[in-house]
Amino acid sequence: RGGSRWGGGGGTPEDGHKEGLHGHGRGYVQKQVTCAYVWHAMAGAGAGPFHTFAAGPIDGRTHGACCWPHWRAHPQGLLLAPLMGAPTGLTCRGVRAGNTFSSEALPGALPIGQNNPRVCPYGLYTEQLSGTAFTVPRREQARSWLYRIKPLVTHEPYHPLQFPAENLTADFSGGTVTPNQLRWKPFPLPTEKVDWVRSLFTMCGAGSAASKEGYAIHMYAATEDMAGSSLCNADGDFLIVPQHGALRVKTEFGIVGVAPTEICVVPRGVHFQVELPDGAARGYVLEVFQSHFTLPDLGPIGSNCLASPRDFAAPVAAYEDIDGPFTCMHKLEGHLFSAKHEFSPFNVVAWHGNYVPYKYDLNRFCPVNAVAFDHPDPSIFTVLTAPSSIPGCAVADF
Repeated sequence: RGGSRWGGGGGTPEDGHKEGLHGHGRGYVQKQVTCAYVWHAMAGAGAGPFHTFAAGPIDGRTHGACCWPHWRAHPQGLLLAPLMGAPTGLTCRGVRAGNTFSSEALPGALPIGQNNPRVCPYGLYTEQLSGTAFTVPRREQARSWLYRIKPLVTHEPYHPLQFPAENLTADFSGGTVTPNQLRWKPFPLPTEKVDWVRSLFTMCGAGSAASKEGYAIHMYAATEDMAGSSLCNADGDFLIVPQHGALRVKTEFGIVGVAPTEICVVPRGVHFQVELPDGAARGYVLEVFQSHFTLPDLGPIGSNCLASPRDFAAPVAAYEDIDGPFTCMHKLEGHLFSAKHEFSPFNVVAWHGNYVPYKYDLNRFCPVNAVAFDHPDPSIFTVLTAPSSIPGCAVADF
């Protein structure tokens, strides 16, 4: 379906241990993922690339980083800036403005002048995650390079999950059709222990993930963390909207904290894990099978208002160097599969690119509304949109 997760490199065991990380022999690995649809990036000047360097431990063996624009860089290539101790680990701003970012949790982990060097710093492995086909116009390209302790492709074959997933739907061609307007109250929180993935259930939608057309609206009501597991959605982007209780979304790129009145977008193909820092949590998920979320055009509104690009934040690099059984779940055409890893998939020490998870605080939305004698259309309140192939017609608006 186009697009891929691929990479190579990695130093010898001697190189890796000499630098203080696990070393692994060189090799070339490739892993296909379904994440190849066009990123409709906004036009407009970005703030330029960003660079981050090492911080200290966040919790246990998880390590983080901080971020400044490149023009604050030290002549030797390391940033001499203090840790920005934001509780969510977010400092890269302007992620929806077509900017490219870079972040490293250890000094010098990002290769200089190369994406895939023969031997990476610290003996890391390179991996490219593509959100678009390789040959789309440059303004639409979406991809990130990740530098990880062990390659993610080293896992057993995927198998269907043991627990039932009949509550999830990715094909609405045979669903119940109604012309009525529907609404529902929040569902009660479960009394049993259930994590974020197992609590997901589909409410409605259109199209299908197989044809890469349409969308799905899910709900979740979870009571425990996704301990020792992760989810990778190959069907589309997830836009997560907490309604009750905060979420701590751990991704390959870093950690994103999202609470009610905030939203979080996890792009197609990114592994993530959801923890519940406040206990039980409930909310909504908008999944788009086609294109990616982006900011709407402003037209005669001008160059300001609605959601500002500067208010979208991406995570900084944070990694786990943990061995042991880990279950990686994969969602493909609405079906859930799992495979065992012998290490955490959140072992990315550094990354750079423009295909990243991000969050937005809805309290920063600047509405435009004039009701002197009539109302404008509800599209005036659009925060993010997923464009379709028809200009001006969205797959879904949020």
